[in-house]
Amino acid sequence: MKRRKRTPILLISVIASMLFISVASTVSAGSVYQEYHTDGISQPIVTVLMQGLSHRVYPWDTKPRKGSGLPLLAAACTSYVPYALPTASVPSLPADGGQNAGAEPSGGSEIPGSEGIYPTVDESGQKNSPDDASSLDQPGSSSGSALPDPQEPLRYEFTEVTQDYFDDALIIGDSRAVGIQLYSGWDNMTYYAESGMTVYNMFTRKITLDDGTETTMEEALKERSFGKIYLEIGINEMGTGTVDSFMEAYQEAVNRLRELQPDADLFLCGIMYVRQSKSESDPIFNNPGIRERNDRIAQLADQNTIFYLDINEVTSDETGNLNPDYTWDEVHLLGKYNVLWTEYLSKHGICKTP
Repeated sequence: MKRRKRTPILLISVIASMLFISVASTVSAGSVYQEYHTDGISQPIVTVLMQGLSHRVYPWDTKPRKGSGLPLLAAACTSYVPYALPTASVPSLPADGGQNAGAEPSGGSEIPGSEGIYPTVDESGQKNSPDDASSLDQPGSSSGSALPDPQEPLRYEFTEVTQDYFDDALIIGDSRAVGIQLYSGWDNMTYYAESGMTVYNMFTRKITLDDGTETTMEEALKERSFGKIYLEIGINEMGTGTVDSFMEAYQEAVNRLRELQPDADLFLCGIMYVRQSKSESDPIFNNPGIRERNDRIAQLADQNTIFYLDINEVTSDETGNLNPDYTWDEVHLLGKYNVLWTEYLSKHGICKTP
């Protein structure tokens, strides 16, 4: 009697695994892995699965994970800001919260209780007068106040966005920006970041592009256009000159960025604080000096094309200094905490169209 040959269990397991991988790759190629590419011959369908797993994106995910380096598949703007305020008509409250009514206001924040007073922006992007506009002083009236000029630049509010919002974004900065590049996991943004970069040398300093070539940032900005530019710089300049000389150079840098990239929204990132122990012992790198510079940087924002971001909102502890748990040298973030940057930026996008 002939004995029937049995298929080895190992061979069955291999065939089943290959079948599962092929099915998973085929199904996921049209969903979670649709951003990866395959030609079916030199790059068979299974390569999309391998690429996804290398980014810690799995077939059962409904969308790529945040920080995977792959642009999310959802719309960039998860919500549209329903209104924007005319720059010339909206001063911010003074630092005391409005207790000193006679203080001269400065630009920056919306006045509480102003809802319904200023024109809104509807879903088509058109301004509409508020329902109670008749209660406002009309041009030529005895009270002398006029409705805001509809031609005035709009002030936009921050809104939450998804990772693909940053596909056309550039981060310019020093070693702290290098940390974002190395450890955030976001590789869909462009980084012109070098340790030691300052407002004094940023345009002439050599940077390395994605293809490995070296050039100056000035030349790089002439060759490529961006939709958003994030300027993260300022800590290296603390020991040079005065606050006024720093701000003069900073303003010149902003002006040059506007000339080179006129269509880009510019986000000015406040200088991140240092740890309390360093701040109290270092005559140069200390938080009172950083706050003074940040206050001046914030004044450059118009909430129309230039915006101010303060990362200290999420990196500071209850004392108002850099959280000691987040840093390895009292100045820079530990690698794993650079995601605080990407999380913060995701909550501070600007959506100008519905």
